[in-house]
Amino acid sequence: MHPKGFTLIELLLVMMLMTSMSLFIIPLHIDTDQSDKQMVISSIIQTQFTALLKHSHQVFESKRINPDFPIEFTGKGMTNQAQTIDFESNGLFVIMLGPGRIHE
Repeated sequence: MHPKGFTLIELLLVMMLMTSMSLFIIPLHIDTDQSDKQMVISSIIQTQFTALLKHSHQVFESKRINPDFPIEFTGKGMTNQAQTIDFESNGLFVIMLGPGRIHE
């Protein structure tokens, strides 16, 4: 460092370091959100499959959905209440009435 300030090389090194750090941090955050969505979707489908397999009432509860309105499946795999789950940056997840149709 010069007495008057930073040199051009020092500034470029800091900029390069910040850029490389951001290239690693941002994709990790995006992948985490996407994997969280996929995990919730697969858990809901697994709950529905279990209801069909056991011919029994199954309830899916998650931090992503309102605890007052859990997703329930009958022994025939049908839902009794439609719901929409908002995954902020990754869009909506809609569960329709009837045979548990799921739309992203």
